[in-house]
Parts: sequence; structure tokens; C-alpha cells
Amino acid sequence: MAYTAQVMLNFATTRTDAPAPTDPLDGPAAARRSLEDEVLREVGARNAGERIGILKRWHQGSLSLIHLYVLTVLEADGSLSMGGLADALDVSVASATGIVDRMEKRGIVERQHVATDRRVVLVTATDEGLRTIDEFEGAGRTRLGGLIKHLSDQELAGFLLGIRALRDAGRRAEAPAGDPIPAEAAHPTDSTGAAR
Repeated sequence: MAYTAQVMLNFATTRTDAPAPTDPLDGPAAARRSLEDEVLREVGARNAGERIGILKRWHQGSLSLIHLYVLTVLEADGSLSMGGLADALDVSVASATGIVDRMEKRGIVERQHVATDRRVVLVTATDEGLRTIDEFEGAGRTRLGGLIKHLSDQELAGFLLGIRALRDAGRRAEAPAGDPIPAEAAHPTDSTGAAR
């Protein structure tokens, strides 16, 4: 982690428009907090115009935000009962039923009765629904691909290192206490042997 932080610090200080992230006299804890604050500012640095553009592109798509969320939950969890889906969405069963009604009309989810208990209705993403998620993710990858073409080799390597560090941090944060992630899982390498 110290290596990752140092690389990111080196990367940040090579940018001519980036202020120095810390005052060296503040000490390591203050330097760390300052760097964390700067990362959070950069990640959230969208202005109103950028947000409007994102929302316009989203609105032109084929899904509402709630529909995308339902499909994502179903993709992750598999089929869910109406009550389970309502819990996942934090809405009433009646609201979940209305959402599923609209999605079923569009052919992106389907309801199935459980053979052993006909009172239980499972909601499942259809192949069309899963294709819709793939298209949404593909559009995001295409947009990101267009943006990263404008990065220098050093910027691209720093970005990749940062993404991998965040993914590894997420794995460590989600690991049960006392159950460390094996080193090869926390720091895998690519085909060249370089850390991923």
C-alpha cells in the first residue's frame, strides 16, 4: 500500500496544475488525510454542466435508474421473491410489484411461480434484460475508452494502478476480520509479471 501511495503521490506531483498534496512538516497522518481529501475532491469534481450531460445521456437510454438497479440486483442475486426484491429496493411490496409490472411489459424481467408454493412469485431477469445491462456497461466502457486515449502512458499507468488499488482495498474491507486476503489475490500480476 505504501508503494501505491508513493506512486500516486509521484503521479500527482508531476501534474503541473495539481497543488502539492501535503506540507511535509505536517507528518504522515496529516499527509495521508490531505491526500485522501484530494482524491475525494478529484473523484467528485463534476460541475453542474457535467452532471446535466450525464443525466441527458442516461435519459436517452432505454432504462430508468430504478429499472437498471432492479436488473443489477437480479443479476447479482439471481431470482428473488417479490418480498425479497422489495427489501433490496427498500420499497413496499406494492411498489415493487408496480416496478416489476412495467419491466415485465418491456420484456426485461419475468415472474415465475414456485412449483412447491404457488403463493411465492420469483422475479428473474430475462435474456433481454441481461443484454440491456451489457449494453449499458458497454456504453460506459466505450466512453471511458475514448477518454483514456487522451492520457499519457504515465497517466494511464497511474490510473490503472489506482483502480487496482481501490479494488484490492474493497476486497480487504469486505474480508471477514481475521481472514486476510492471500497476497496473490491482493496483488495479482498480469502476463508480464507486473503487479495488477
